[in-house]
Amino acid sequence: MGDDLTRLATVRMIGTTDPAQPVLLDINGDGFNDGEATANGSGQFTFEAVALAEGANLVRLQATNEGGTTVASRNIVLDTQSPSGVLVTPQPGTFTNADLGYVEVQWTDAGPAGLDAGRSVRPT
Repeated sequence: MGDDLTRLATVRMIGTTDPAQPVLLDINGDGFNDGEATANGSGQFTFEAVALAEGANLVRLQATNEGGTTVASRNIVLDTQSPSGVLVTPQPGTFTNADLGYVEVQWTDAGPAGLDAGRSVRPT
């Protein structure tokens, strides 16, 4: 399990189900018509090169056996926009003769992942 966040526009999806079970893929919400894989003898299946759109992608998998149909879903976020930072302390273009013990950077991120302000690190 990961954080369901990627910068890669195509991903490989690997899962498990019953051996020799067909698995259907839906990546755009219009039905399970975006791919089909068959689980191997150990029950593992793979979808290669699943294309994602920038932002949130609801990816659904469907498998049916004599016990019924199971649908599993994950919301995978594609964020290809890198965050950027601006030096705050010491002020850009200045010199200091004292070791502050830290630098302060103001980060921004216009991408869908955004920034987690609760995880900022402040000097002590």
